[in-house]
Amino acid sequence: MESNKIHIKYKEKPRSNKNQGENSERKFYRSNYYGLDVINKGQMAKFTLIIKCDFEVINFEKLFLVKISEKEYTWGGEVPPEGKRTLVNLSKSEGKYNFEKTIRIESSNNKLLKNSKLTVPFVFQGGNNKILKLEYSSKQTDKIETKKENKQYEINFIDIKETYGEFLIKGELKNKCKEEWFCDLTNEEIEKHLPEDYKSNKEKFKEFAEQIIKNYDEVHKDDEIKESNIAKIGKWVKENIKYDISYKGKNTISATETLNNKVGVCHHFTKLFNALMYSLGFKCIYVSGYAIEKRDYFSSENAHAWSLIKINGKWLPFDATWGIFTGKLPVSHIFSSYFPEGLKATGTDSINIKPSEIKGNFLE
Repeated sequence: MESNKIHIKYKEKPRSNKNQGENSERKFYRSNYYGLDVINKGQMAKFTLIIKCDFEVINFEKLFLVKISEKEYTWGGEVPPEGKRTLVNLSKSEGKYNFEKTIRIESSNNKLLKNSKLTVPFVFQGGNNKILKLEYSSKQTDKIETKKENKQYEINFIDIKETYGEFLIKGELKNKCKEEWFCDLTNEEIEKHLPEDYKSNKEKFKEFAEQIIKNYDEVHKDDEIKESNIAKIGKWVKENIKYDISYKGKNTISATETLNNKVGVCHHFTKLFNALMYSLGFKCIYVSGYAIEKRDYFSSENAHAWSLIKINGKWLPFDATWGIFTGKLPVSHIFSSYFPEGLKATGTDSINIKPSEIKGNFLE
């Protein structure tokens, strides 16, 4: 039996490209195909994938590999005509980021905010984030009181003659790539995360979800390793809903409309995915945040949404838009807040997060 060992390198020299400018792409996780080429067809072979210690595996496109340890996977057998290859997504295990976010509060009745006390949520508190440094400042007031026990802070506007207020949050956070996420929402708060039209269309979602699973099982009945129902539903959403950036901000579109029209952005992908999973008995939460994918900076254009699903008492993250269904997301996914917030504050577009430190050598 021929033995093949493939080692994933943890450092590469950047490719030379004279046309690259300041906005040249940089991936914050590594994706690549590994395996046995078609020239090995018919051979009995062993394929071992070894992951270097400063990477975390977040996804396999085809789960044919047997896990030997945290960093080693293997497959053995006769190489099929098309070869034996897998798409592996990797992430750094930990990232540290500086952030700035401007929060704007507007009066709902056009009254001045003079002597008004408003509560807004802590930003970037939760998920896999650990806040290392946090500062609040406002040109309109110098009194900001925090109430950490309520996951909120209170801002008191004094002597301002405006119907809106703005304040800046600055800080530093550490984000980890791991499976279980921290979620302290109550059952009552979790119920509020149901897509608005779920209850009136529950049976339709359930019937459709069961049909997706049935169809998938029929097509993949000969697969060596079976996918989870989460992956079956998630892959259908990923492959059948067209991503159209023009749908950004159209948040009133229901999960039913997305299912019928098959178009949307991450907001719609996530709501539909959650509705289908909830119909199968899973508890789901819509998470909003930011995802760094191909640039070493991001703005509001990179705001993102994904799901938390409760499995065996643990909250695990899944991303129907990116197609990650193994219960682990890369450090590029930075949690901002649970949605909907139901509070009086909204974030402006003036957000800018830059990685200040990544453990190990980062891929160019």
